[in-house]
Amino acid sequence: MAANVLNSPKVVQASVLVVRAFVHLRQMLATNRELAQKLAELEQRIDTHDQAIAEIMTAEFASQSLLIRADSLRIRIWKRQTTIG
Repeated sequence: MAANVLNSPKVVQASVLVVRAFVHLRQMLATNRELAQKLAELEQRIDTHDQAIAEIMTAEFASQSLLIRADSLRIRIWKRQTTIG
Protein backbone atom coordinates (compact mmCIF):
# COMPACT_ATOMS: atom_id res chain seq x y z
CA MET A 1 0.00 0.00 0.00
CA ALA A 2 0.98 3.63 -0.13
CA ALA A 3 2.10 3.58 3.52
CA ASN A 4 4.92 1.22 2.54
CA VAL A 5 6.27 3.75 0.03
CA LEU A 6 5.37 7.03 1.71
CA ASN A 7 6.16 7.33 5.39
CA SER A 8 3.62 9.95 6.37
CA PRO A 9 1.05 9.77 9.22
CA LYS A 10 -1.75 10.82 6.83
CA VAL A 11 -0.82 8.07 4.35
CA VAL A 12 -0.70 5.49 7.14
CA GLN A 13 -4.10 6.68 8.41
CA ALA A 14 -5.55 6.52 4.88
CA SER A 15 -4.14 3.01 4.46
CA VAL A 16 -5.79 1.89 7.72
CA LEU A 17 -9.10 3.39 6.59
CA VAL A 18 -8.91 1.51 3.26
CA VAL A 19 -8.26 -1.79 5.07
CA ARG A 20 -11.16 -1.11 7.46
CA ALA A 21 -13.42 -0.33 4.51
CA PHE A 22 -12.56 -3.66 2.87
CA VAL A 23 -13.13 -5.52 6.15
CA HIS A 24 -16.51 -3.81 6.52
CA LEU A 25 -17.38 -4.65 2.90
CA ARG A 26 -16.49 -8.32 3.49
CA GLN A 27 -18.71 -8.39 6.60
CA MET A 28 -21.61 -6.84 4.67
CA LEU A 29 -21.25 -9.42 1.90
CA ALA A 30 -21.24 -12.26 4.43
CA THR A 31 -24.34 -10.83 6.10
CA ASN A 32 -26.09 -10.50 2.74
CA ARG A 33 -25.24 -14.11 1.92
CA GLU A 34 -26.75 -15.26 5.21
CA LEU A 35 -29.86 -13.16 4.61
CA ALA A 36 -30.21 -14.49 1.08
CA GLN A 37 -29.97 -18.05 2.39
CA LYS A 38 -32.58 -17.39 5.09
CA LEU A 39 -34.86 -15.75 2.52
CA ALA A 40 -34.54 -18.77 0.24
CA GLU A 41 -35.43 -21.08 3.15
CA LEU A 42 -38.49 -18.97 3.97
CA GLU A 43 -39.59 -18.98 0.33
CA GLN A 44 -39.31 -22.77 0.28
CA ARG A 45 -41.41 -23.02 3.44
CA ILE A 46 -44.03 -20.70 1.98
CA ASP A 47 -44.16 -22.80 -1.20
CA THR A 48 -44.70 -25.91 0.93
CA HIS A 49 -47.42 -24.16 2.91
CA ASP A 50 -49.07 -22.91 -0.29
CA GLN A 51 -49.18 -26.45 -1.65
CA ALA A 52 -50.69 -27.78 1.59
CA ILE A 53 -53.32 -25.02 1.61
CA ALA A 54 -54.16 -25.73 -2.04
CA GLU A 55 -54.62 -29.43 -1.23
CA ILE A 56 -56.86 -28.59 1.73
CA MET A 57 -58.93 -26.18 -0.34
CA THR A 58 -59.25 -28.71 -3.17
CA ALA A 59 -60.42 -31.37 -0.72
CA GLU A 60 -62.86 -28.93 0.90
CA PHE A 61 -64.31 -27.86 -2.45
CA ALA A 62 -64.63 -31.48 -3.51
CA SER A 63 -66.49 -32.38 -0.33
CA GLN A 64 -68.72 -29.30 -0.66
CA SER A 65 -69.43 -30.25 -4.26
CA LEU A 66 -70.44 -33.74 -3.15
CA LEU A 67 -72.68 -32.30 -0.44
CA ILE A 68 -74.35 -29.97 -2.93
CA ARG A 69 -74.92 -32.86 -5.35
CA ALA A 70 -76.34 -34.99 -2.54
CA ASP A 71 -78.63 -32.16 -1.46
CA SER A 72 -79.84 -31.58 -5.02
CA LEU A 73 -80.57 -35.31 -5.37
CA ARG A 74 -82.52 -35.23 -2.11
CA ILE A 75 -84.52 -32.26 -3.36
CA ARG A 76 -85.28 -34.02 -6.65
CA ILE A 77 -86.30 -37.18 -4.81
CA TRP A 78 -88.41 -35.18 -2.36
CA LYS A 79 -90.13 -33.31 -5.22
CA ARG A 80 -90.89 -36.58 -7.00
CA GLN A 81 -92.29 -38.12 -3.81
CA THR A 82 -94.49 -35.10 -3.12
CA THR A 83 -95.81 -35.06 -6.68
CA ILE A 84 -96.40 -38.83 -6.69
CA GLY A 85 -97.96 -39.10 -3.29
